[in-house]
Amino acid sequence: MRIASAILEAELSPAAILTADGNVQACNAAFRSHVGFEFLSDQFRRSLRISLGTNGPVPCGVRKHDGVVVRGKLFGLEGYGQNRIFLLRVLLAGAEQKFQHLTERINQRNADLSQKSRDESMFGHILNATVEGILVADSAGRVIESNVALANMLGPIDHLDQVFPQRGWQKHFLLQDAKADGKPIPIKFRKPSDEDLFAEITMGKAKTIDETLFVFVFHDVTDRIKLETANAAADEADRQMKIAQLRDEAKSRFLSVISHELRTPLHGIISALDLIEQHGIQDPDLQELFQIAAKSSEAALTQVNRILEITRLEARIGSDLVSDSFNPANLVRNVIKQQQAFATKNSNAVSMVFSGLKEIHVTGDAYLFLQIVQNLVSNALKFTKKGSVDVALQIAAAHHNKCDIDFSVSDSGVGFDVSQTDRLLREFETGNDRYSRIEDGAGIGLALVRRAVARMSGTLLIDSTPGKGSSFRVKLTLERGEGPTQDVVAVVPTSDSSSYKLDVLVADDTAINRDVLQRLLERFGCRTWTAENGQTALDLLADRVFNIVFMDVSMPEVDGIEATRRFRLTEQHSRTTIIGVTAHSDPETRMLCLQAGMDDVVVKPFRTAALEAHLKRSRDKDATQTTKPH
Repeated sequence: MRIASAILEAELSPAAILTADGNVQACNAAFRSHVGFEFLSDQFRRSLRISLGTNGPVPCGVRKHDGVVVRGKLFGLEGYGQNRIFLLRVLLAGAEQKFQHLTERINQRNADLSQKSRDESMFGHILNATVEGILVADSAGRVIESNVALANMLGPIDHLDQVFPQRGWQKHFLLQDAKADGKPIPIKFRKPSDEDLFAEITMGKAKTIDETLFVFVFHDVTDRIKLETANAAADEADRQMKIAQLRDEAKSRFLSVISHELRTPLHGIISALDLIEQHGIQDPDLQELFQIAAKSSEAALTQVNRILEITRLEARIGSDLVSDSFNPANLVRNVIKQQQAFATKNSNAVSMVFSGLKEIHVTGDAYLFLQIVQNLVSNALKFTKKGSVDVALQIAAAHHNKCDIDFSVSDSGVGFDVSQTDRLLREFETGNDRYSRIEDGAGIGLALVRRAVARMSGTLLIDSTPGKGSSFRVKLTLERGEGPTQDVVAVVPTSDSSSYKLDVLVADDTAINRDVLQRLLERFGCRTWTAENGQTALDLLADRVFNIVFMDVSMPEVDGIEATRRFRLTEQHSRTTIIGVTAHSDPETRMLCLQAGMDDVVVKPFRTAALEAHLKRSRDKDATQTTKPH
C-alpha cells in the first residue's frame, strides 16, 4: 500500500487504488471530484477480471457520479489473485489527447536533442577533417570554435587580436559591408615555428537568435606564393639574361663595325708606310718621324686586334663547342716563342716547366685554350719589368679516358689588390681606373680568359699581392685525343724580293686602298687594273684574263662575295685566283667568301710579306699551266 499511496500522490489524473473485488481502498482528490464511487458496471468488472491475469494496462469504462461514462485504464500492482490491488487511472475528456500530444512533444524534443548531438559530433569531425583553417568568432572577436587545421597553422587562438594584431580584423572584415563577404584577403602570418605563412582569408556571417557570428576560412597558399615567387624570380632572371644577351649582341655588332671601320684606314696607313720604307728615307728627321708613325700604326692595329678578340670569342661561345685534337705542351711552347721578343724588351726572364704527359693529344677547343695561354702570358710580361715569368703545365691521366690539365702563370710584376678581381675580370677594365697607367691595353685580356675557361667548364684561380706579383692558375679536364696537333700558330712567309710579272685586278670601293695596293703590286713588277665596285670588276673579268684578283668583300652595288659567285658561274678559262680582302675577321665571313669561290681571305690591314706570299703562290700555280695570251 505504501507504493500505491506514493503513486496516488504523483498522479495528476483522477486515480484510485482498487481491490480485486472492485472496492476503493484509496483515491486522490481528482478522483473524488470528477468520478466518485459509482463505477462498478458489468463492463468494468470484466475489465477487472482481465487485469487479474495481466501486468499491462487494461482499458475500461468508468461511470462518473453524473452518469457519464469516461475511459480509464487498469494497472495491476501488488499481490496475486484475490489479494491483488489495482491502479485505476481515469482519462477525462481531451486529457488523453493532451497527454499523447505532450508525450509526442517530449519524444520529438528528445529526438531533436539526440539529432543535435549527432549533428554536433559530425560537425566536429567534419570541422577537424577539413584541411582549411576554420575559425568562428563573435562580434567582439572572441573565438567560439576553431579546427585542428587552424591550430596547426597558427597555434591555439582565443581572440581575433592574436590573428590580426592591432584590431586589423575589424578593418578587414567586421566594418566592411556585405559585399566584401566571400572575397579572399591575402595576409602574411608568422607561424609559431618562425616560418612565414601566406594565407587567403574569406569571411562569412551567420546570424543566430542572440547575435551575428563570423566564420573565417584560412586557405594556406604558402606553397603557391613560393612557387609564384620562384617563377617570378626565374622570369626576371630570363629577362635579365635576354637583356644581357641583347647587350652583348649590340656590343659585338658595335665592336665589329668599329673594327671594320678602323681597319680600312689602318690598311691605307700601314701599306703607305711600307711603300715609304721601300723607297727609303735619307733625312734623319724624316726617318725618326717615319718610325713614330710606324709604331703608332702598329699600336693602333694591336688595340683593334685585341678588341676584335671579344667578338670572335663571343661568336665561338655562342656556337657549339669545337672539338680539335691538339698537343697542349706544343701550343704553350709556341706561345712562349712568340712572346720571347716582348719578354726581352721588358728585360724579363721566362721559364717553362712541363710535367706529366707532355706529348699527349687532347680533344677540345684549341682556339679557346690558345686564348687562355696567350692572354695570361702576355699579361704577365706586360705588367712585369726586369723580373721573371714562370709558366708551368702539368697533364695527368684521369678516369674515363680523360686528362686533367693544370696550367699556371706566375710573375714578379706589379700585382694588384685581390679585392679588385671581379672588376678586372670584366671587359674593358684596366688595373687603374684613373689617369696613371702602367701599360697600354683595352682591358679585355682577363675577361677573355674568364669566359674561355667557363666555356671549357674549367676553374680559374687568381692570387696577387700589390708590388710582389700575381699568379693565375687554370684547371681543365679534357678528353684524350688522337691525330695531328691542331695548328694554332700562323707561319708568316718571308719575301725573296723577286719580281712577279703578273696581271692583277684590284677591286675596292675605297680610292686610297686601291691606290696603295696598286703601288705595292707595281713595285713587285705586276701589271695592275682597278675597279671601284663588284660590277666593274665583273666587266673587266669578262674582257681579259687575270692571274690574280684582290676582291674587297664590302662594296656598293655588287659586293665582292656576289661578284665572285657570278664570275665562277661564267668562268670559261683556267681558274683565276681570287683573294678576298676584308676588314671582317670573323669565321662566318671567311666561310661565306670561300663558299662563293674565293681561294683565300686576307684581313685588313695586311703587310707586304703577306701580299708577296699570294703573288708567289699565283706565279708558281701559273708556271704549271699553259700560258694563255691576253
